[in-house]
Amino acid sequence: MASANAKRDRLDYDAVINDLFERDHPSLLDGLLAGRRITGSLNLELKVMLKRFPDLLLLLDDGTILHIEFQTGNHRKMPHRAGIYALMISYKHDCRRIEQAVIYLGAAKMNMRDTLDTGGVQVRYRLISAGDLDADALLATGRPADAVLALLARNGVDRLGEIVSRAKRLTGERRQRLLAQLAVISGLRGASERLKMELKNMGLIDIEKNVILKEIRDNALMQGRSGIVQDLLEQKFGRLPAWAKARLTRGTEAQTRRWARKVLTAATLEEVIGAR
Repeated sequence: MASANAKRDRLDYDAVINDLFERDHPSLLDGLLAGRRITGSLNLELKVMLKRFPDLLLLLDDGTILHIEFQTGNHRKMPHRAGIYALMISYKHDCRRIEQAVIYLGAAKMNMRDTLDTGGVQVRYRLISAGDLDADALLATGRPADAVLALLARNGVDRLGEIVSRAKRLTGERRQRLLAQLAVISGLRGASERLKMELKNMGLIDIEKNVILKEIRDNALMQGRSGIVQDLLEQKFGRLPAWAKARLTRGTEAQTRRWARKVLTAATLEEVIGAR
């Protein structure tokens, strides 16, 4: 069971997008770099009440640290979280200049704030919604990574045929990598079945006949559902404890649907997903 849960954890949306930015460099990253070069990635574990890991830390050639967080749901405490990250990163890396960006990947309307002013402490970062990006502009760059992000962009699902055709032009490991990324990311837009049909129509691999892609797709769908339920629970009850998040991750499809129905009427978290 432990190995199965660990496998699910490795297939979450944030991990795929994080890898996409770190290894494949979509054009959106160019805008955040503003002409600077990446000289390295910085791994940092933050221990503040709970272990915290920033999604992506990039060291730029002017000495700046670019910190990027990826969100699949609206987080009402995002400014506080960003502020904690910034202070801990600065503490760890001798007060280097830090720039922060939060990239929202969800389908629901983004409603997070990009600033926090407590009177003595101020937090400010760039807040970018993937849904506000232009799918055509991303596809025009010719970058495989942009083809993946195009699915999350405005009218991206409508351009799924063109996105899959980009995968068809690739070969070998690069094609398989892009298909695996699409299999996961399509879950964020409810487009997994449509992706499967596009792959069949273009004579590409059938997800149902490929064990690896099918597992990725199925886990993505499951995590997409549990992510929505987590977002609803946090909106109503605040930040969830670790045990609750773990239970959501392990939940079956039937459990997840049942939890989603209970959110509106439940008075406590335990009424939705049970006691610890």
